Amino acid sequence: MAGNLGKEDSSSVQGVQDPSTIGGSKLAGNLGKEDPSSVQDVQDPSVTGSGHKRPRAGNKSSAETSKYQREKKKEEVKQLKAEIEELEKSNSHLEGQAFQLRMDLKETREEMKETREENINLKIVQKSQSDSIRELGKKLIASGEKIKALKEEHEQEIYALKAKHAQEIDALKEEHERQMGVCRTPENPWGAEVEMWLQNARKMNNPVETPATASQATSNFDNSDVHFASQMA
Repeated sequence: MAGNLGKEDSSSVQGVQDPSTIGGSKLAGNLGKEDPSSVQDVQDPSVTGSGHKRPRAGNKSSAETSKYQREKKKEEVKQLKAEIEELEKSNSHLEGQAFQLRMDLKETREEMKETREENINLKIVQKSQSDSIRELGKKLIASGEKIKALKEEHEQEIYALKAKHAQEIDALKEEHERQMGVCRTPENPWGAEVEMWLQNARKMNNPVETPATASQATSNFDNSDVHFASQMA
């Protein structure tokens, strides 16, 4: 009977289980395996209120965590605002530089346009000057040729005039020699001037002549003497 009791005890342990024992075993099993719904509730922001897990025992309280998070957020927002202000200042500075660059570019384009127009005008002036210089060169060449022709013509005219003057001088000399030959005769070798002088001298020696006639004869004599002296010289 003692053996039966031992067997009954074992069978009773196997067949009939104590609810407390059963509950204890289930609780022990559930401790190793958390309920998904309970974990989801812990992670749900609507349950915790801050989007974080509930603090465990020994950690900061929920209020302290929320305050820390709010201060951290404020600090981040403040830092972001400072960065945004700095970026806005940099953007404003860059926009000012861009505007100045656009103005400089505009002025540079206008200067380039003016320079291009000046270069075009200079090229036109240079071409005009080159054409004028070319025309002046042609005119100088033509003038040089004309001056050369005029010089040759002038030299020919001078040569012809000299030849003509020489011929005229020779003719005058011949005519003078001929006249001198006619005046010098065997009867009067001294020529007509001496004959006139002799006639005047005879008139001066004539007593019938009046004082006026004598004065005229003296004047004629003087003139004849001067003329004769010049001829003799």
